[in-house]
Amino acid sequence: GRTIREYEIRFQTSLGFERILRETLVKSRWSGILETKRHDGKIFHYAFRTYGVTDQRGHIIGLVGIATDISRERLSTEQLRRAETQQRQWFEIAFDGIFIMRNRRFVYVNPRLCELSGYTYEQMTDPEFDPALVLSNSFEPAAFGDGEPEPGRQRTLSLQILNQDGTGIDAEISAVSIEDENGNALFGIVRDVSEERRNKKALKGKEHFFRCLFDHMGIGMAVYGIAFGLLARQAGLSASENLLMNVVVFAGAAQVATLDQWTYPLPVVSIVVTTLLINLRLLLLGAAARPWLGG
Repeated sequence: GRTIREYEIRFQTSLGFERILRETLVKSRWSGILETKRHDGKIFHYAFRTYGVTDQRGHIIGLVGIATDISRERLSTEQLRRAETQQRQWFEIAFDGIFIMRNRRFVYVNPRLCELSGYTYEQMTDPEFDPALVLSNSFEPAAFGDGEPEPGRQRTLSLQILNQDGTGIDAEISAVSIEDENGNALFGIVRDVSEERRNKKALKGKEHFFRCLFDHMGIGMAVYGIAFGLLARQAGLSASENLLMNVVVFAGAAQVATLDQWTYPLPVVSIVVTTLLINLRLLLLGAAARPWLGG
């Protein structure tokens, strides 16, 4: 963004030129990365190489400089570095454990995995540290493609994360073989599923309890139905009246109390009052169950 004369004056009066000149005089050449500001204020970087121009006696009488604009490369490198930094920050705050394994050794573990295992980052990334101390012997990196020429095999398995204090945590590992500038590696995510499994186990236990309860309830209802049918027959109810009684009257206790008063003519008022008093207990049951019913 400057004229040749402006650039010549600016370059020759700078301290950088003096340093480049001295090193070129000693080594006959110099190379490095320089930063300059354009006439419009923009900054760009360039790779600069100088060579000494000698006379017939070998004395340096001048310099030849070659400048290569590397602004785009520097920008790409900076963007990549920022992306890697941001990605690492995501790994650091992840709720799941994350690890990168190479040659069957951890090269990176995030804080969550350290928390699950009880080991420090330095301990787990030590070349002498055996991942089997954490992932148990059932974890086989080869099953995910570790060390294979074509990465990308993904797999999920369940195992226990072994804590340093000897306890185990139920976990689920999803891992995939990846390839970076250092070769093949194994990228894995460890999810703690111990609470989820406890909830499933508790739910299964409750399901078994209610299933057994309903199975026995069916037997009890059958016995009650037979007993009520015999009592209704003794009270003189016909089959249609017995069926109507079971459809209209909800509570079994109210049905039995009604049979005790079943005479002709029917004491309708007494039967209604008795049934009402017996069913008032449902108000107390409803009030007690209200917090669990969301009312």
